[in-house]
Amino acid sequence: MAYLVKRIEQAHVLWFEPSNQWVQLNDQQWFIFSQFTKKISKEEVIKKYCRRFSLPTDQALFLVDNLFDSIPKLLNPDFELPNFTRNSEDALKHTLPKSKSRIYSFNNKSFKITYDSPFLEQYIHLPLAHLATDTDKIKPLEIEVFSLKNKYALRIGSTNKRCLVAHEPGQIKRLLYIELANYFFDKREDDWMTFIHGSALRKNDQVLVLTSEGGSGKSTMAGLLQLNGFDYFSDDFIPVETKGLKAFPFPAALCIKNDAISILESSGLGFS
Repeated sequence: MAYLVKRIEQAHVLWFEPSNQWVQLNDQQWFIFSQFTKKISKEEVIKKYCRRFSLPTDQALFLVDNLFDSIPKLLNPDFELPNFTRNSEDALKHTLPKSKSRIYSFNNKSFKITYDSPFLEQYIHLPLAHLATDTDKIKPLEIEVFSLKNKYALRIGSTNKRCLVAHEPGQIKRLLYIELANYFFDKREDDWMTFIHGSALRKNDQVLVLTSEGGSGKSTMAGLLQLNGFDYFSDDFIPVETKGLKAFPFPAALCIKNDAISILESSGLGFS
């Protein structure tokens, strides 16, 4: 079957390749999933589940039905995964009519991003502005970000260029961050297990990751925790290595909503 599984404390975390989805299962759910992979009938799984966990049939029926319905959708999704190399030939040939370049530095490495519009410059530059530098003593990685036929493109490299094309600016920024994470830490995309959308802080060589829906206050909470002995680690984008499940610090700035700035300032967190 096209999935990977990792036991983490009391949970099983599965990644389904066909749908590119992550699922966390507790022991009871993992039991049902294991029976499903052995092609045991739903009726028999319900009986075995009731005996194993001493639960009534109606409760077992609900849980087994739910998982037996969900698993095939993860293994055979009814949607197409995005292909960011599609239309890359047009992006490779594209000439930027107007552009502005900025040089950045992190982890003793330089990179230059060229923008074809004020919108893309503001959208991508602001979280990276603190990394900006006036010098490129080290030969930088060259990246171009531009719009193309109602899409957004990323062109990487000065020679042997390659391109990625996305429909939304958020997608192109994420693709840019993946390229930068590979560059900063000498990795390939296959070296990463996942890229978490969340906020992360560090304390005593341990990383605390805050995850929830967008706009729910992850970054604000990360700011408040810095006043309680935690150090800022990453915001919005957290690369996690497959080997050892190690999280790496991505250097984008903490993104705070305007209405939360006064809360953090009144708590003692300064902004420059």
